[in-house]
Amino acid sequence: NEYKINKPVVVLNDFDICDFDSVRISVEDAIEDAITYLVDLGHGNIGFIGEKKYGRNLQLFERVMKKMKLKINPDFIAMSDKRFKEAGYDAMDTLFKKNALPPSGIIASNDTIGFGALYCIEDYGKKVPDDFSVIGAGDIEVSRFVNSNLTSVKLHTDECCNIAMELLLKKMNNNGYKTVQHIILKPKLVIGDSTAKKKRDE
Repeated sequence: NEYKINKPVVVLNDFDICDFDSVRISVEDAIEDAITYLVDLGHGNIGFIGEKKYGRNLQLFERVMKKMKLKINPDFIAMSDKRFKEAGYDAMDTLFKKNALPPSGIIASNDTIGFGALYCIEDYGKKVPDDFSVIGAGDIEVSRFVNSNLTSVKLHTDECCNIAMELLLKKMNNNGYKTVQHIILKPKLVIGDSTAKKKRDE
């Protein structure tokens, strides 16, 4: 498609519109970091939980698993119709119901999904990280105040917005500035106490 806009534009989290400046966070790198960390901890079975409304992260999870030549077990994936923490609880509950022994490594689409999974695991009488290691994404502040300090991939959302604003102001203040930039921010794995070396047999 051809876009004709005579005003400065900065696109967030989308590189498909190549004519404009863009800033995005590499969610694929975030998922790869999470998977790599779980593998390094000895988790051979890794599952994914999220919301059906947002399936993009699941697609990236499957892409990274294939790239890393890791087995994707459909029974270790659960996507919920619910939202936020309730979706995490519901998706983790689905994993328990589908599997006599759910995967010991769980990647949640975001931190709130991860929180829900923690509560579900507790209700099943299991422990984190003794029985399950859970990783979220976002590293939101509330993750420091729930029953487990959630390991999470920090996505630098604030920095992404700040850079986008700087680019936008630069374009607004200088009509002659025509350079188009595509900026990718790398995630950072923040280790909490919801992950540990695998202790149970799979």
